[in-house]
Amino acid sequence: MIEARNVSKWFGTFKVLTDISQNVRKGRAHCHLRTFGSGKSTLIRCFNRLEAHKEGEIVVNGVRLHS
Repeated sequence: MIEARNVSKWFGTFKVLTDISQNVRKGRAHCHLRTFGSGKSTLIRCFNRLEAHKEGEIVVNGVRLHS
């Protein structure tokens, strides 16, 4: 399970993610359909720790990921 609570991420002054919250339950597929530049890939990169989020909380299988 992946749980995101009020996740924010920015690069310099450009805020890519602003207070994103969502839950993905085990065994479920999740699809992000948004416009170009809306932060879809950045959110996934935060989930798999290729990027560190700046604010909020991400929990994967009960393990809290630190920003």
